[in-house]
Amino acid sequence: MALFSNIAEKSLLALWQQGNGAAFGELYGRIAPSIYRYLRFRLPDTLTTQDLTQEVFERILRHRQNGGVIEDFRLFSFTTARHLMADFYAKKARGTSLSLDQVVEATPHLEPGRAGTVEAQAEWSLLREVIKSLPDEEKDLVILRFIEGLSYYEISQIMEKNESAIRVQLHRLRKLIKTIFPV
Repeated sequence: MALFSNIAEKSLLALWQQGNGAAFGELYGRIAPSIYRYLRFRLPDTLTTQDLTQEVFERILRHRQNGGVIEDFRLFSFTTARHLMADFYAKKARGTSLSLDQVVEATPHLEPGRAGTVEAQAEWSLLREVIKSLPDEEKDLVILRFIEGLSYYEISQIMEKNESAIRVQLHRLRKLIKTIFPV
């Protein structure tokens, strides 16, 4: 939507909350790819990822229709996605997550081959293996910080943890990854 392309997220959120449906469309267009990517790393297949991505935005719409206030659309979207993913696994009573190889196939813009070097492909492959070996919460931290580029504050809001704790966890993860994956 070219009409809203230069408008900041907070301004779009205010427009949407004042009743401008097109502003929600722009917000959706900006955030949905990140939500999809986040869920794709953790869910078993593309269809489930698409369904839960759609459910995230349906819940956001219902929340707003029920009079709920949203202060930060991006944070609210990721928090909703995280809760839906937890609900999905609780209902299914299984804890498997998608391999990062499958994620790379499903999201070609993450494909290291686009970098064009054999070295970049080897590094990406090693990094995928390192991330795969992490516990679920640490996978979330790595994905949110280093793939989605969220700030410590944003991650702390999504993970419902203290920002300092997030910083410490990410610092420890960074050190661990550097021992396995020297740059």
